[in-house]
Amino acid sequence: MIKIVVIAEVPDERGNEWCQHVRDFDVRVRGCTFNMFALAPDKTVDELSEMLNVKPPLQHKKITKSNL
Repeated sequence: MIKIVVIAEVPDERGNEWCQHVRDFDVRVRGCTFNMFALAPDKTVDELSEMLNVKPPLQHKKITKSNL
């Protein structure tokens, strides 16, 4: 198994679309595990939660405030 790290700079309005793209791949290809991190100091917790609102829903979702 290999680990692939991707850092994507995505316009605010396309964040959910990118997360859905990753989730779609996750659903199609069994055996993959994804950890997604978003650094968006100007966004609220609600806005980040909405960005991660994908179908099917993520099994685990954790949003924390970072000092980065």
